[in-house]
Amino acid sequence: MRAKNVTSADNWIAVLERLMKELPANKRPWLNRGDIGFCGYKILSWHEIARLNYLFKLKQTARVREAIRNVAEDQWQGHGSINALQLAECRLKLAGWTSERRVVLGRRLVSTKSAEETGTLFGESKYMYYAYVTDFRYGRISDLWKGDKSPVL
Repeated sequence: MRAKNVTSADNWIAVLERLMKELPANKRPWLNRGDIGFCGYKILSWHEIARLNYLFKLKQTARVREAIRNVAEDQWQGHGSINALQLAECRLKLAGWTSERRVVLGRRLVSTKSAEETGTLFGESKYMYYAYVTDFRYGRISDLWKGDKSPVL
């Protein structure tokens, strides 16, 4: 039980250090997946020093949204069909970080409208966007996902 004035990331490093000491080497996690609250510099740095791969969801700040806008259409990997996950990646240095880190961007096509429906020349596509910071380096970024589903961890 924890007091209500703490976040889930409070004392996370101490918990991970205890876990890594108590588990046999062949039972230790090889990748830690966390939500937005775990993206602080201190936690990311601990993972890099401890050599525990991480994949943390990023808050879509102005800098992250700018990175998403800067991805050229031909840089998105994967099928562009409804609900299929497409991926791209970049390097970003966000506020509070001392260096750039690898960021994996994702988008899902939610809906499309033809030019006739929108009264525009090209029509309209609506996407849902995702952003993750990771030090995962094994193979292609699409290796983190199976098909068009959520990350496999």
